[in-house]
Amino acid sequence: MKFYRQDTAVGLMVHGIYSKENRMGRRWHNVELSSKVQINGHSDSDAFRKFLMDNNIKYETSAAGDMIHFEVLIDNSEMEKCDTFLGTFIN
Repeated sequence: MKFYRQDTAVGLMVHGIYSKENRMGRRWHNVELSSKVQINGHSDSDAFRKFLMDNNIKYETSAAGDMIHFEVLIDNSEMEKCDTFLGTFIN
């Protein structure tokens, strides 16, 4: 499991991603991202949703308070892309 910690103007966010189940070379992973709009006019969850769509990665979402819970079905190479993208949220 990898964790990312980010201090923002709206408070601390912890992003966690871990394996849930194996299936045909892909695993379900999850992460929770803030749904609050940042200074750039977009939320972390909107940016990640766009990233997933642009990379044709299957995902499901659900609300978790001020956070959006993502379930993503990815292989190891897609995991590296997601890790790199999520790393851009860290100041």
